[in-house]
Amino acid sequence: MLFVNIDDRESLLSLFNRIDNQQIALWGKMNIQQMVEHLIKTIQMTNGKEFAQLKTSEENSLKAKQALIYTDMEMMQGIKSSLMGEEPDPLKYKNLQNAINQLFVELDNFDQYHRQNTDARPVHPRMGALNYEEWKILHSKHFTHHFKQFGIL
Repeated sequence: MLFVNIDDRESLLSLFNRIDNQQIALWGKMNIQQMVEHLIKTIQMTNGKEFAQLKTSEENSLKAKQALIYTDMEMMQGIKSSLMGEEPDPLKYKNLQNAINQLFVELDNFDQYHRQNTDARPVHPRMGALNYEEWKILHSKHFTHHFKQFGIL
C-alpha cells in the first residue's frame, strides 16, 4: 500500500483540490469539512499547540506503535479516534476552503516546530511519545485513511 506523503505538499494540495462540500463519506459520521477539521486537530497535537495524554498502558502503546508505524498496516475503516466523542465536533471554520487553508498552515507549523524542537516527542493517546519521523508516517497513514473514507483515493 502506498500512503499519501505529507511532505509532498503540492500533491497533497492537489488531493484536497479534488474535494467539495458534496463529498459523501463511505463510512463514519463526519462530513468532509469535519474530516478536514479533525486532521487539523490531529496536526495541532503534534506541532506544539495541543497536547494529548497516553490513554493506555505503556506495553499496549508500544505494541500499537510497532504495528502501525513500523509496518505497512493501514488504519481500519471505522476505527474510533481517541480525540473524538461519539459525534463529530461542531465546525470551527467558516467553510471547507478555510479549513483546508488552516490545515496547510498547521502542517507548516508541524515542520517548523520539529525543526526548532528536535527532541520533541508529542504523545499519541494510543501509541505514546512519537518523534518527528514517526509522526510523519502516522499522519501520512491518517490522511490516506480519510481520503479513502471520502473516495478521494
